[in-house]
Amino acid sequence: MKTTELMRERIQEFSRQLREEFGPLAVSADGCLLEVAEEWGVQLGDELARAVTEQALPAAAESPAEATCPQCQRLARWKGVRKRRIETRRGAIHVSEPEYHCPTCRRSFFPSDPRVGDGA
Repeated sequence: MKTTELMRERIQEFSRQLREEFGPLAVSADGCLLEVAEEWGVQLGDELARAVTEQALPAAAESPAEATCPQCQRLARWKGVRKRRIETRRGAIHVSEPEYHCPTCRRSFFPSDPRVGDGA
């Protein structure tokens, strides 16, 4: 995704607001302000990446919808909404997804990611 000028401006403004709220950065033990500033930026970037990823995933369904097993294509049973921890390049995120179980294949799966199942 290409970063637009408007996005850059919003990020700059957000960074200024955070700096005002949390105060100036403290110099590290070895006296390097650049190292501290870069680490703060990396942490902010990682947190922003996790938030964007969580928000991009579909929300868990309020009511059960039909789903077919990705392996045998038969109708699966609704098990409920399950919270999962997913490791991303920027750290763990937590999502709630509808979970289904196929009585034929004897596996659970998440329609949002049919490749993932706990195999039980």
